Amino acid sequence: MHIIIYSIIVLCATMIGAITGLGGGIIIKPAFDFVGIDTTSMISVYSTVAVFTMCLVSIYKRSKLGFHVKKQIALGLAFGSIIGGKIGDVIFLHAVESWGSQAVSATQSVILFLLLGGIILFTL
Repeated sequence: MHIIIYSIIVLCATMIGAITGLGGGIIIKPAFDFVGIDTTSMISVYSTVAVFTMCLVSIYKRSKLGFHVKKQIALGLAFGSIIGGKIGDVIFLHAVESWGSQAVSATQSVILFLLLGGIILFTL
């Protein structure tokens, strides 16, 4: 049953993400939290897998359309992603140990809400 629920969430999130131009991960993480089946750590893993898969498909589709990635920019993005991901992971694990999974999940939701609010304000 978990697989069906998560698959439906990812399907809807990727459709909405593609229509709106937002990343599906912005929708996936809060939706998984709302369902409440897994811990915050597992939800982060599942969300990452979904986003990574979406990324690979997007890169493949764009390459088929003739888009070419500038290697220097791609390397800079990769480097920033690796370093940012490592730092974020350390902070996340420390927060879960210190405050517990539910408090971290609530904090993530508040931060996401504020970020989305900022995006809306600055794009109008």
